[in-house]
Amino acid sequence: MYPVGRLDADSSGLILLTNDGELANRLTHPSFEITKTYRARLGGGNVGEPALNALRGGVELDDGPTAPARVRRVRGNLIELTIHEGRNRQVRRMCAAVGHPVSSCRASALGRCGWMG
Repeated sequence: MYPVGRLDADSSGLILLTNDGELANRLTHPSFEITKTYRARLGGGNVGEPALNALRGGVELDDGPTAPARVRRVRGNLIELTIHEGRNRQVRRMCAAVGHPVSSCRASALGRCGWMG
């Protein structure tokens, strides 16, 4: 069995398991740029446009800059963030870099169709 995606202990959502190694590789390898969407509740007060724009442009992390993300405020301090890289704890690190630590995170979609979650 091959897991598609990963969640840290503080995150929730679905993970796809498959016995097809090629499918798992195509869904997880960064070169295929498969999108992953998360809903994150953030600390640090309501999320303003400057923080959202910083996420949209990509942020500098200790292991280098991230690619631009699609991001929208759902309401108040709840955002939906779509990335295609999948670095370790990337959503949490990106949000912390713009001054909004993540208090909860849920993987909600994989790929364009949103069939995961």
